Amino acid sequence: MILPEGGYLSADLLSRVEYFAETYCQQHERLYRYGWGHLLFACYAAFPAHLTPDLLHKLRLNFRHYALSKTADEGERSEIHPVAVNDLLLSNLVRETGFERYEMPEEIRHYLLWLLQHSDFFKKRAFRPFKPTKNGPAKKPPSPASTILRLFCCATPPSITPPPTP
Repeated sequence: MILPEGGYLSADLLSRVEYFAETYCQQHERLYRYGWGHLLFACYAAFPAHLTPDLLHKLRLNFRHYALSKTADEGERSEIHPVAVNDLLLSNLVRETGFERYEMPEEIRHYLLWLLQHSDFFKKRAFRPFKPTKNGPAKKPPSPASTILRLFCCATPPSITPPPTP
């Protein structure tokens, strides 16, 4: 078992997440250099309730870089591979609910968010969002979960935008 047990995830659902991590992270790390970015991306994708391919591509573009050491300055810069979106949509972590609409079972979503925020899984591997700085010392980056929350909560859908006043 490579992932920690946490929360109230049933053995069947935990085996799904384990299979995803073993297939796309461990095996592909040796063959294709995908690395642990696939699992990190799955954790980011667990935040929205409904997923679309377009939303996942935008999520990957906004959070594609990460570092694999204690600080981003010393660390090896890595990137979540573009195929992570397709691998997630074709995996057994999500199910199709309509045309280009997917959702993750609630228990898996909670487990992946727990894995990202509260477990030591990513801390042991020293994952950090990679934030290059041009001048001065590096500032402490906000947590990925708070950044994703700000991204989704601050966006105003175009259909709700009030009409311009004359």
